[in-house]
Amino acid sequence: MRRMHENSRLAYNELRNTLNNREMAVYDAFLRCGSMTDRQVKDCLGFDEMNFVRPRISELIKKCLVVELPYKEKDPKSGISVRVCRAASVEEFMRFAGKNQMELHFV
Repeated sequence: MRRMHENSRLAYNELRNTLNNREMAVYDAFLRCGSMTDRQVKDCLGFDEMNFVRPRISELIKKCLVVELPYKEKDPKSGISVRVCRAASVEEFMRFAGKNQMELHFV
């Protein structure tokens, strides 16, 4: 396993520190539970509405902290195929952030 440069780890941790409370709750749910659909995240956090988690998951994907997996699962409630996501590793974060040429601005 290759070692991650300390600056990369610092950038990853700095970005995590910019998350709002709901983003952090969703991110922590992925860290605790692994791969999940949006509904599973909602249920894991005890929320009533999908809209409490869907926008946060999309934001975390844009920030490269969550990865959308290359397959779908059939949602048992709606019957439609839905995305499955998981928390990105530090290595994935740095690869995706660099690939997207994303500018990271820290508060």
